[in-house]
Amino acid sequence: MLRERVGRTELVALLMHAAERGAVRLERQGKDWSVTDRQGPAGWAGLDEATGTLAGASGPGTTFVARRKDTTSGEELKEALARLTNRTKNWALGDGLVVSAGPPAAWAAWS
Repeated sequence: MLRERVGRTELVALLMHAAERGAVRLERQGKDWSVTDRQGPAGWAGLDEATGTLAGASGPGTTFVARRKDTTSGEELKEALARLTNRTKNWALGDGLVVSAGPPAAWAAWS
């Protein structure tokens, strides 16, 4: 049996991919990181669906700052990770890349 998980490493990798493609600008500010949407929907249009789940709804020029020990930014990151996990799960199941086996309770852990 193989278990796949989506975690913080994958979230960071997709943010870096979005930055490489020009959708966002990543900047380190001391121990904090800022993520600025550079082009709004147009910037995210050419990216894969998983990366697109990280698109901000606010549009071009908006910035999210991830701060250590900041509950608000932590909750936003947690929500982004949950969206990414759900999208990845649906994509993998929908495209037949993974199949469920065993009792349904075993799949609850992947949610």
